[in-house]
Amino acid sequence: MALAISIHITKHAHERLKQRLGLPKSARKRHLGRVLLMGKRYTLKRGRIKTYCDKLRRTKEQVTPYFYGKYVYLFHKTTLITVFPMPHDLEDHVVTLH
Repeated sequence: MALAISIHITKHAHERLKQRLGLPKSARKRHLGRVLLMGKRYTLKRGRIKTYCDKLRRTKEQVTPYFYGKYVYLFHKTTLITVFPMPHDLEDHVVTLH
């Protein structure tokens, strides 16, 4: 499962991947490859998820939110900016879209 693109991770995102997901440095790029391949992009969402993604894009204009597991990954092109837990009221909506 190799990607043809290079994934960049900001210092802040490295800290968040370690803090929130407990990933060691050697596993972070592999995990992000899975996120980009199997995660759900904001353009595929409807209803409450779309409203949430639109709100994220208004506050951080050039980001693309990806949903994978119970986390939201914010990318700017191929650079991961940050990772944070998905709001609990939206978890069921994302699971039904998988």
